[in-house]
Amino acid sequence: MLPLALAASLVVPLAAQDSQQKGRALVEQCLRALGGDAFLKMRDRVLTGRAYQFYQEQLRGLTVITYYIRYDFAPSLPEPGWLGVRERRDFGKKADFSALFMDGKGYEITFRGAQPYPESYMQQYRERLRRDVFYILKYRMNEPGMIFESLGAEIVDLKPTDAVRITDDDNLSVTVYLLQSDHLPLRQQYLRRDPKTREVFREVGQYSKYRTISGVQLPYNTLLERDGEKIFEMFGESMEINKGLEESVFSIKKGTKILKGEK
Repeated sequence: MLPLALAASLVVPLAAQDSQQKGRALVEQCLRALGGDAFLKMRDRVLTGRAYQFYQEQLRGLTVITYYIRYDFAPSLPEPGWLGVRERRDFGKKADFSALFMDGKGYEITFRGAQPYPESYMQQYRERLRRDVFYILKYRMNEPGMIFESLGAEIVDLKPTDAVRITDDDNLSVTVYLLQSDHLPLRQQYLRRDPKTREVFREVGQYSKYRTISGVQLPYNTLLERDGEKIFEMFGESMEINKGLEESVFSIKKGTKILKGEK
């Protein structure tokens, strides 16, 4: 019979191991719910809808928005900073204002030209992308050092969920709440520290109105909150997958003036 002190010392490691095994199983279950192999092989998608921007809970703007997103194949040994996602956002029915993100760089494109986003903004963009649950499921599941830890059942928006904390090798984590009914992500949240002010923000994303397109199940609606305040909301109206988007969609048009970026 094990001495009492030795037996007690084994309880925590075994409990942690069980929690991680369950967490991994829950995340794999979520991946299957999103489409499994079809989700992993998704090369691009186009989402159109209405977007609303808020400041201190007050509506600051609304517009038609179209997202064009392309997913690159992950190399066996990705270079530092590799993201694998190219994204273009066209605003308005005439798309007279766009945002372009490629290879970790971003530009605001208007009739004046293409102005690079400040590095502080891009740092936040890269962090938000790498901590996004859908990005993690597509690109980071088998990344060295990733830990998936079950936190137990929780009620979120009156719906039963399974909470899973995902932590990477840099000790950055995100907590995801998966619906017990269909195992799809309902909410994710994480803490982000501003690199300049050192202020800590609580970032929350909520997802709803899932639809299946070409074997892939994704949310049409997204709500983003910061420290409990709504900052962005999108209501999707149409989505297409694997359209074969050309490289030109994610390139700055020839002749476009490159403006001086803000520091």
